Amino acid sequence: MSDEHACRPSQPVTEEDLDALIASQRRYIRYYVAFALAIAALGAGLVLVIYLAFGDALPDALKSLFGIGCGFISSLSALQVKEVLSRKDKESMLLLLKKRLQASDPAERQRIEKLVQDAVNKTILDK
Repeated sequence: MSDEHACRPSQPVTEEDLDALIASQRRYIRYYVAFALAIAALGAGLVLVIYLAFGDALPDALKSLFGIGCGFISSLSALQVKEVLSRKDKESMLLLLKKRLQASDPAERQRIEKLVQDAVNKTILDK
């Protein structure tokens, strides 16, 4: 199921639409986790290589560059973690809406459909 299926503005929101949005969030989460792990592994590898190459005799010029590089790698990893937390929040919201959609009366369903469409417009379509 594609993300375009979940963006049909003229039709009522279905559980399939929410499932597609939830699956999309889960894909993004997997991507960000993999990227964060790759950056952290790169950073650990860099530390290990420099330590093995120079040991405790690391020149002062390299110490400052080493510190800057490690800070850069750790901040890149932290950015990915922040994005994962944001996506988890969106996934939780979509799961809650799906649950409420399943157990709702027609008036509540219409309100939920509006909320989902607003979320789609804001998050996916950038409106």
